[in-house]
Amino acid sequence: MDSAGDTIKDMSTGEASTPFVRGAGHVDPNCALDPGLVYDTGTDDYISFLCALGYTAEQIAVLTRDGSVTDCSTRSGSVGDLNCPAFSVVFGSGDGKVTQRRVVRSAKATYTQVYTATVTSPAGVHVAVEPPTLQFSATQQTQDRVRDHLRAAAGRRDREVHVRVHRVE
Repeated sequence: MDSAGDTIKDMSTGEASTPFVRGAGHVDPNCALDPGLVYDTGTDDYISFLCALGYTAEQIAVLTRDGSVTDCSTRSGSVGDLNCPAFSVVFGSGDGKVTQRRVVRSAKATYTQVYTATVTSPAGVHVAVEPPTLQFSATQQTQDRVRDHLRAAAGRRDREVHVRVHRVE
């Protein structure tokens, strides 16, 4: 939505835009100095993502250029498990349920922080966030069991779905 409450349109088609068209938005330098939750994504996360996409060990070696050999058969997960704040799902003809996992770290490690999830999702899509509340302290800075379950109603299958999960202090 834009500041007037209207749907943001795709300039090339005139249709309602998707997160892929809108992009990441503008940088807010003040928020960048105090990010709250961080979705750390490392090289290993991207290698698992490439495996889930069906890349071969030879194709991955071209990208990593470190001489290592990747055995994708030992890696579990799906394309949707790339550790980033975005959730995008295409529901197939199966049961219409997708589970995606995220690992978050608190950038405010000096004191206790509690974050509660709120969800914005399209009609016909149910989203459950487990756990709904995350608590961080100086001794527990990472939560690695964050799961977001997305279930589509029968009429939503085979459709692209974009969901926003906000974690607010």
